[in-house]
Amino acid sequence: MTHSFEFERRVRYELGELEDAGMRRYLQLPHGISFSSNDYLGLSAHPRVKQRMADAVLRDGAGASGSRLLSGNREAFTRLERRFAAWKGAEAALFFSSGYLANLAVLSTFIGSDDTVFSDELNHASLIDGLRLAWEVGWLSFMVGEFMGGSARGVVKV
Repeated sequence: MTHSFEFERRVRYELGELEDAGMRRYLQLPHGISFSSNDYLGLSAHPRVKQRMADAVLRDGAGASGSRLLSGNREAFTRLERRFAAWKGAEAALFFSSGYLANLAVLSTFIGSDDTVFSDELNHASLIDGLRLAWEVGWLSFMVGEFMGGSARGVVKV
């Protein structure tokens, strides 16, 4: 039996198990009101937002030419960050393309030698992954213990 045949057999079996349990999911177009998406306010369909996006594509082009650090920075990003920093009265601002990436950056960058972080396995994956990244670069070690009658994972600098 070839590896590809065995893999296909295993996948078909697992899909059948999911189907039988009523747990198989399919991609479908969104409909109705969703309070669990990143667009719960429906701004992606707002006419003004769509027009401004179309204008930006015509002015600046479409798609990423690379990471911002290497070759993908755009003047529009810089303008947005400067305007936001001025609005907040801050020296500068840095925008990320998602909250997930922001949490990775903040946690792996700003946890200091005297900081203690307590994290729960029910935290968002971005928080857990940010702490794991901080651990990978040597900032943190993990310790498991009982806190307040329940299990929690404490993260401390070594």
